[in-house]
Amino acid sequence: RRNPMKRLRVISSLCFVLLATYGAGDQKSSLGNVVSETLLRQLLPELKNPQVMTLRDLTSDDARHAFKFYKYSFSLTGDFNHDNVPDLAVAGRFENDRDPEDQAFVAIFSNRNGRWTREFFLRPRSRTVVLILDKHPDPNKARQGYPSIVASFTVLGSDDYAVIYWDGKSYQTLSGFDIVAEESDKAFEKRKKSK
Repeated sequence: RRNPMKRLRVISSLCFVLLATYGAGDQKSSLGNVVSETLLRQLLPELKNPQVMTLRDLTSDDARHAFKFYKYSFSLTGDFNHDNVPDLAVAGRFENDRDPEDQAFVAIFSNRNGRWTREFFLRPRSRTVVLILDKHPDPNKARQGYPSIVASFTVLGSDDYAVIYWDGKSYQTLSGFDIVAEESDKAFEKRKKSK
């Protein structure tokens, strides 16, 4: 019986070694050795030329600086759904001649017995997607060590993001706009009750 955590450490180590070799500024080079563009085309056949985003896809020096400062990534590894199978979250782009605002995607892949499978797919109307790990929105799942993935559709501050998390059966998303609206409603109700 193989130790799944060992496999996860091997993939994480491979990503780390590749990042150290190619530099954190060129995420495409590092991830390209783990999930090739050919494999992305196979796993995402509905997209034209899908690729992992790179710093070159960010449109300004301010965006590139914020990316590094806030420690965003274009790829994340882990066992996001706690099934003892290594997972890889990817922020990518694809060619879309019809709509320049619709060129980004977020996908989660699992490596099951040496084969990558697509577990989650989100296609926001955006040119940019960056990723960062965060705590799970459900406090019980957070205590159990389940993470969430925040997919931000801008590098600079905004509520234009999605929180991707495992609910025990499948990946779900919460919109940043909905989270802000819910928090505002709670604050309004609290203030109303205090009067």
